[in-house]
Amino acid sequence: MAVGIVRSSRPARREVRLRPFLGQENALDGVQWVRLVPGRGSETSGTSSLRCRLEQVRHHSGELIVRFSSGVTRETVAGMKGLSMVVDEETARPDEGAYHAADLEGFVVRANDGTRLGNVVCVYASGLSEAIEIEKTDGGTMLLPVIEQVIESVDLEQGVIVVGDVAPYVVEDAD
Repeated sequence: MAVGIVRSSRPARREVRLRPFLGQENALDGVQWVRLVPGRGSETSGTSSLRCRLEQVRHHSGELIVRFSSGVTRETVAGMKGLSMVVDEETARPDEGAYHAADLEGFVVRANDGTRLGNVVCVYASGLSEAIEIEKTDGGTMLLPVIEQVIESVDLEQGVIVVGDVAPYVVEDAD
């Protein structure tokens, strides 16, 4: 499971600043090992996967400050900018209500006034966030990013996504 993208590094402290993906803010709680892999459009696209042990994770201004154990060299930390941090599904401990964007396929999408907009037919992953393709009830499709500015709530038991004002974010099919 991709947790986020390394935004910057502080090699002297063996720390990186991680921009977590939506719903992944607490994905590193209780996790001891992570992998770092090249992200889309990353300058480090030739880099192979790195497996690293975590020493500490703390929240700061909507991002995560991740400190690695002493076994991770400062030179290694210096080269982490742009990499995606990944936690294996078996070691992830999602919080109550947390979800993976891939789990949203087939969900009903409603506006916050209760109007049914359509169903999620596909989920696309990108370097910064995921996007959902919605087959609209009146025909055609639209794409919405899976970001907190769009997604107001996700009811995992009922299979319903409630969205707010989508106008600034929607990409609609010409049909």
